[in-house]
Amino acid sequence: MTKKPSSKIALVTGGSSGIGEAIAHKLQAEGVKVIVADIAAADTEEQGIIFRKCDISNPEDIDELYDWISSHHGHPEILIL
Repeated sequence: MTKKPSSKIALVTGGSSGIGEAIAHKLQAEGVKVIVADIAAADTEEQGIIFRKCDISNPEDIDELYDWISSHHGHPEILIL
């Protein structure tokens, strides 16, 4: 059964590995547009998941990430910290 694309956007922090990675892949499989913010990530897209390098302990990085997401994708409805 193919999932219907969703208009929802999710931001997953720490999604390059472990539980965050599993959550990102599950959301993507459900048709959610997923943006992963991780200090170890490169700015790329893999398997339909968008990765952005971001240190969430740095307020400037958070502001830059928010501005980028807002201008390219709109506002996320799902936030996984």
